[in-house]
Amino acid sequence: RVRYGGESDTYYIRVYEGMRGDINGDEKITITDMLAVKAHILEKSTLTDINNATKADTNQDGKITITDFIQIKAHILGKSTIIQ
Repeated sequence: RVRYGGESDTYYIRVYEGMRGDINGDEKITITDMLAVKAHILEKSTLTDINNATKADTNQDGKITITDFIQIKAHILGKSTIIQ
């Protein structure tokens, strides 16, 4: 809770460990991470752990979508990097 000039508001922050794109926490972004995102998108499995879900959302739009999958794939192929 923050108070300033007689006004107050509440802010929430999300803290997670690791880097975006590294879903399994092995400190590398690999095909294993890409497949975890693919399985989530196809509803074969779900990234329910908030830490893993946050890392899977590479573009930080609050959703795990094909865009995140493509960003991880491009990173693995050396076409782009995921900015931390």
